[in-house]
Amino acid sequence: MMYNASDNNLYAYQVNDLKEAQAAQVGDSVQLLATADHRPVGGLGQRLDLKRGEVKAQWSDLNMSDPKNLADFVEWGIKNYPAENYWLVLSDHGDAWKGALEDDHSQGWMSLPQLQGALAQAREKTGRKLDVLSFDCCYMGSLEAAHELRHEAGYMVASPEEVGYYGHDYTSLLPAIEGKNPRQLAEFLVESGSKYPEEFRTIAAYDLSRMEQVTWAVGQLGSSMAQEAPARLREAVGRTQIFGEYHDLGDLAEKLAEVRPALQPAAQAVKEALAQAVVAEAHRADYPGAHGLQIETRLDTEKAGYADTAFAKDSGWGQAIAHLRS
Repeated sequence: MMYNASDNNLYAYQVNDLKEAQAAQVGDSVQLLATADHRPVGGLGQRLDLKRGEVKAQWSDLNMSDPKNLADFVEWGIKNYPAENYWLVLSDHGDAWKGALEDDHSQGWMSLPQLQGALAQAREKTGRKLDVLSFDCCYMGSLEAAHELRHEAGYMVASPEEVGYYGHDYTSLLPAIEGKNPRQLAEFLVESGSKYPEEFRTIAAYDLSRMEQVTWAVGQLGSSMAQEAPARLREAVGRTQIFGEYHDLGDLAEKLAEVRPALQPAAQAVKEALAQAVVAEAHRADYPGAHGLQIETRLDTEKAGYADTAFAKDSGWGQAIAHLRS
């Protein structure tokens, strides 16, 4: 199920994604569904059966940043196309814990709690959670995102970094998914993405059932950080692998332990939990500190709604960031 929020400057690339998917020679057991709003190239929102070339519903406009429309699409797909496993691809702009799925005409953006709420609504109405959730969006390989969505899918695939305009090559990818179980599919998406290093500088797959252990370990690390001098902690952050404005979680744990040996036990616990949660990971050679999952470390998160995320509420990491500011 492809949810393409293309009412923005990515529309040409998302149109290409749908064309690739429709051209893919998939097996009999694979079904391909999509919802897209291509306002810049015609103004229509459409729900599509790509395999059969059928338009199932059409709107003069469709706000893809409205959680209701995402929930309705997933519910429709599960109820009308029975399957053993469901894979949802979310395609558009993304920004880690701030959310994803921009709609220019509606001036909309879906926050992370809204995204979780949409998938939870579909799960409650169908009795099924997703087996694989993947993001063709920048920066969604985020601990905050993975923790928020931990109950909505078995596996999640995303990049901690920016994703290129073209993303996956669906024409070659989709014919190879038949017969794969959810974990195999998640691992295969990482393998496939790694073949296009200009599109996926980093990419990883996560076992979402392991995210609570990662969050607990990070919370313990944050509590330990409160006992240390902020200047030394900022030194560690400054040496950590960076993705835009976010930092790699595994590398951050390593750098904190190097700067302050007292943090080694808590940092090691984070690394061990991360190793269990990240089931596949790939990165370019120019990202040597990539371990598959990034986290917020900036100094102004109280201004942007960070406290509203489930991760911030469950981990207390916001207090650790505040200590860094002090």
